[in-house]
Amino acid sequence: MFGETLMGVGTIRAFQAQGRFVADNEANVDCNQEACFTLVGADQWLAVRLELIGNVLILSAAYGIIGVLMSYAASTTQTLDYLVRSTTEVETKIVSCERMVKYTQLEQEGPWETAAHNRPYPSWPEGGEIVFEGVACRYQDGMEEVLKGVNLRVHAHKKIGICGRTGAGKSTLTSLLSQLMDPSAGRILVDGLDISNIGLHDLRARIAVVPQNAQCFQGSWRDNLDPEGAQKDNQLWRGVEDCALKAHIESLVSL
Repeated sequence: MFGETLMGVGTIRAFQAQGRFVADNEANVDCNQEACFTLVGADQWLAVRLELIGNVLILSAAYGIIGVLMSYAASTTQTLDYLVRSTTEVETKIVSCERMVKYTQLEQEGPWETAAHNRPYPSWPEGGEIVFEGVACRYQDGMEEVLKGVNLRVHAHKKIGICGRTGAGKSTLTSLLSQLMDPSAGRILVDGLDISNIGLHDLRARIAVVPQNAQCFQGSWRDNLDPEGAQKDNQLWRGVEDCALKAHIESLVSL
């Protein structure tokens, strides 16, 4: 929440909601401190009992070797402490392995490329007409559908805005267009072609998506704007100028 507050500080000030966000963050800090104090107390509780166990093990030995064992008393308790903590750490870190196994079990996406007769013509999409026919979608099998029976037609060369509350499925519609998600029912047509029959390479190379959060990768501006090197410099400059970023780009060391 702290990071999101910093990102949206302008909006918070505009709505004069500083007091509410300060109170929420203070409550979260208090909750975190309660967990930290509990962790410290449990850690000390464990340390005392490990010391007792180590000493009991030493005292239970024969009297003739007690003198020798006393010299190892400290190392014995330290070894027990290390063993218990290592076991706990392994149990915590094994979550990463469980996630990796889960990723290996994910259902594979559609084919990257399809047969020549299923590939779209070179100029596709020309008009950009989008049609949703009875589209339904769910995030996982067994879950409730987040989209149900969506019938929508966006005419060629038109711009639309989709409004709705959080979780209404606005971003899901965009994910369906690029096949980041597959519909559980219905079909989606772009300029008359069912996108489920098109390879992911052809589909995603011809649909542009502007994400909610911008991301710049390491490298030049040209690499970020045109990673495949398919556009000429004058075309890139024209696009930068249309976005009113030409002066900013020119002020940098290199493109």
